[in-house]
Amino acid sequence: MTVTAQVEVALVHAMVLSQCCDLEVREGKKRPGIQYIALSPLLDIPYPIKIDPDKLQQLRNNSNPLIEAGRSFINLFHVPQQPPLPDEKMIDYNVIASVPVSEYEYILGNKVLQMTDRHRIRLKNKMSVSYGRYTQEKKDAGLVPE
Repeated sequence: MTVTAQVEVALVHAMVLSQCCDLEVREGKKRPGIQYIALSPLLDIPYPIKIDPDKLQQLRNNSNPLIEAGRSFINLFHVPQQPPLPDEKMIDYNVIASVPVSEYEYILGNKVLQMTDRHRIRLKNKMSVSYGRYTQEKKDAGLVPE
């Protein structure tokens, strides 16, 4: 079966979500050993969040809901404004694309920002909560470790 599709594409800033250790280039190699690199586009903050000071602050906090009390956006991660970004952005853990590792040099050559270690840990913690949530059904079935 052959499928033909037309896709509208836009060049946008994106955050690399692949693990740092997976992106290491081993000695004698030109590229990392993985086949694909996970990316999430930097998105505009939705208007309903942007106009609500409490919601905007919740997004900006990047709180880990398993550790920190209070409300949190589990699937969203705030990215503060800094050049070359025109304004603050966010990523949505549900909006991820994978590109072949053959694009590694292009991605690295167009890198414009570097996360601090503290923000990288927050990103990973929130991502693990987002993807690792147990449903009540699984809890009720006794499948969730205590």
